[in-house]
Amino acid sequence: MRALLILLLSLASASAETLRIGPPPIMPALPELVLTGENLGTVPSLLVLRVDDRASPPYHDRANIERMVPPGPFTLRLRLPLLTTPRGRAIEPGAIRLAIADARDSGMRLSRLAIEGAPALPLGVHGWSFAPEGAAPLSGMTSVIPGGPGLTGINPRHVRRPGEDPILARGMTGVTRFAAPLPPGDWKITLWTEDPGEWETLPQLLEHRVRINGRDVVLFRRTPEEWAAQRYFAGREGEVTDSPWAALGARRGGRIEADVQLAPGEDLVVELAGHPRAATHLAAILAEPGTEGRRAMEALREARFNENWPVLHRPAAQNATRLSVTSPAQSWAAPGSIVALRFTATGPAGTLTPSWIWQGEALPMRVLWGQWRWRRPAPETPGVVLSAAHLRADSEAIPLPAGLPREITALVTIPEGAPPGERRLRLSVGGATAEARLTVLPLRRPAPSQRVGVFLDVAPHLTPAQSSRQSACDLETLRALGLDLIAPPLATPPDHAALVADLAAAATRFPGPIIAYAPLRRLEAQMGPRDAAQTLVAAERAIAAAGLPQPVWVVADEPSGAGMADRVRAMAVALREAGSEARLAGHLNNPADTALLPLLHLATVNQGYGADANDIARLRAAGLRAFLYNMPRLRLAAGFYLWRSGAEGLLQWHARMPTADAFDPTDGREGDVQFFWPTPGICAAPDLDADLLEILAGQEDLRWLAWLETAPGDAAVALRRRLRREVPATWREAMALPPGAPELWQNAIIALARDLVR
Repeated sequence: MRALLILLLSLASASAETLRIGPPPIMPALPELVLTGENLGTVPSLLVLRVDDRASPPYHDRANIERMVPPGPFTLRLRLPLLTTPRGRAIEPGAIRLAIADARDSGMRLSRLAIEGAPALPLGVHGWSFAPEGAAPLSGMTSVIPGGPGLTGINPRHVRRPGEDPILARGMTGVTRFAAPLPPGDWKITLWTEDPGEWETLPQLLEHRVRINGRDVVLFRRTPEEWAAQRYFAGREGEVTDSPWAALGARRGGRIEADVQLAPGEDLVVELAGHPRAATHLAAILAEPGTEGRRAMEALREARFNENWPVLHRPAAQNATRLSVTSPAQSWAAPGSIVALRFTATGPAGTLTPSWIWQGEALPMRVLWGQWRWRRPAPETPGVVLSAAHLRADSEAIPLPAGLPREITALVTIPEGAPPGERRLRLSVGGATAEARLTVLPLRRPAPSQRVGVFLDVAPHLTPAQSSRQSACDLETLRALGLDLIAPPLATPPDHAALVADLAAAATRFPGPIIAYAPLRRLEAQMGPRDAAQTLVAAERAIAAAGLPQPVWVVADEPSGAGMADRVRAMAVALREAGSEARLAGHLNNPADTALLPLLHLATVNQGYGADANDIARLRAAGLRAFLYNMPRLRLAAGFYLWRSGAEGLLQWHARMPTADAFDPTDGREGDVQFFWPTPGICAAPDLDADLLEILAGQEDLRWLAWLETAPGDAAVALRRRLRREVPATWREAMALPPGAPELWQNAIIALARDLVR
């Protein structure tokens, strides 16, 4: 009986802020930690769970789980055998000593913490799980292991994929045939076949055949372009749904359904073939007379999705019909600026055909509209918000959703030679109009001494030849937007021709230093330090022969967290012994990384390492070039805080780093980070992310600060002193600033500029 499987161990208190349980007398075969409670507040709150399978383990040797819980009642379920420590060790359910749920200081009340068995397969349903032992979606399913009965394959092995889907997160690749006995009769067969991908790579499934008892139920062959159109961009057009599950989880799984009739003595036989290896991926199979099992599996997926990906925020419905300017109706700018003029349209569902009219001399602009989709509010946050941060560039006909505003942005570039004076930009949609005024001031600003840029990699859905063309267009777009620092995609030596071509594409558009993020670390991982050093020396010679500047090679990427410090030291020693003159860089996010500073020429640091003005001063005193990287509060970090910190620049992650499906923020260890959203074709008008506009706004703040540094008069001196006082020199204080602080400071500088040019 199911009641016998429920092993409830909880505190006597029915409502508390912290709950603890010890080991149960008997552990179920598929144990799950179940927590119920209620968030009594009005905003999402953080819940922390801890599971120990050793006596008093340190943080790195226990499971530590964080969840954002929206207001209202909640239930969370965690499969114990699937929990891991920060260093990747799997928790041993049979050795569990303690589980703690902690909601202190969160306005949350916890009512129950228990260990239960997993939900069971419905009666009469046969099921096979291709996940590792302990990871079957439902109890009662047969676990299939490599080399087990009925299984044939090419090096079949279990795989662990990012995300928390109870079926898709674990499966087996390399399965070419699976056979299992079933009673004779009519059966409904369901297969879950999708390999969700690993890190940024979504498997490019080009050939696929699925045969069940001699009949092909799936058979196709397609080109990479057809795969991109049919699969990679399948989630691009979806917008505005009441349910994140319907928009994201329900369309995943690679579910295949078929009816088979088995004669006496005939086995169920499933055969897989195709290219690449993902064509031989299986997560689960069900055989049943009806559809109860299929519904139970999909209900399990939906329930776990909703638990793991709660809605943290969605905008209120807006039913009024109107067109308005949402940025200041009057803006001031200087030559060399990039200004975002924002408009909002609301009304019944339909299509907007915008008409733009300049009064005064027209200025170059790109028009973008914000597509509503679910996204994580930060890459690590376990929850989603409805956001219009995907800025689409196909703006001739703009769909208007019912009940939600359509945000339309005119990103206006003011050339250095633009004459001063007022321009008016009028947007007309149907019979409605809205107008923004932009006044170009008669002044010239010096270039900032500090620089802002991004990491850039290849578009992962493209072929190598296509991605090279796209990368060149990406570099051109970033430079045209005014960014002046880059960590570009670079080929790995010994492919010297490709490396030189990639470096030339970056160096002709961006001043140094060019940050070589991946090549040296790839070499070290592939060859070991000595051979990697010899290979890099040859690459340095090829770069010099091409007349190009040497990049700064990243040798350490958050090394303390990855346990890589000794390998970094070995690589640096090997380079010296090989006679390399390579300048080395490290991305540092832990105070322990300080030990590596003598090996480096350039350090990028964030708040984890220490990003205060004093931290930057110490790095510079040690002879290193100091940059910030991967900071939150993008406008603040790229502008006023960068100026106050004294760092040489900011390098932000990432222009192209989606996790697998670029239109699903829930399928990776982190959310998709992509200042450039993927677009069909090569070098099409780029879709941008609103985060990139925040970085551009920060760079515009830097330009005004550069002007203020040389502005004459007592008023300019007073404003410089005021900003030195008001802009914090520590990141902790900066994070406490209200979101509108940078805009207020920029307005103060512009007000001074207007007074001086009257």
